[in-house]
Amino acid sequence: MSEELNGTLLLERDHDVASSPNIVMTETAVKEPETQSEVYTGAAPEVKNRPVYAFFKRLADFVLSFAASIVLIIPMAVVALAIMIKDPGNPFYIQTRVGKNGKDLRILKFRTMRKGADKLENMLTPELLEEYKREYKLDDDPRLIGYKKLGDGRTCFGARLRQLSIDELPQIVWNICLKGERDIIETTGRNVGFSRVVAA
Repeated sequence: MSEELNGTLLLERDHDVASSPNIVMTETAVKEPETQSEVYTGAAPEVKNRPVYAFFKRLADFVLSFAASIVLIIPMAVVALAIMIKDPGNPFYIQTRVGKNGKDLRILKFRTMRKGADKLENMLTPELLEEYKREYKLDDDPRLIGYKKLGDGRTCFGARLRQLSIDELPQIVWNICLKGERDIIETTGRNVGFSRVVAA
């Protein structure tokens, strides 16, 4: 009798929550992360206690990235020269990302923005600055190399480097071949969602 009563009460409570206009049920997954280590960071999981696998994996990455570096060295030199002509200065820049075990990983990339792009107040109009603070990106970014007029944010030189992922090529030489910090093929962590009830 007690179990039947409890079941009835539970059904009535669930019905009230689901039918209430002030409550929104949002279900994105079936598991809530229990610890910080379960939260997805975008970093490849570390291979532990597999030294033989790790050795041959690193050997394969080195051989493949070395071969790719030989093939790409001249095209990369041309890109670097083009960047320096269009916007004089260092054609490379360092981007910090989250790497293995949560450590900072310094990624070498081609520069796609003009020098001083980090000085937002000097490079952006008040409207664009507000959009950047809100979205942390711009659909038509005037800081890109080669930007001259409205709409160039998708067609200018810097935008093309990004669209074709050419700005990522230095990683092959530096982060994969020479430093071994990244892999040719990386496995990303699993995105863990959770279920919640949100008051409307």
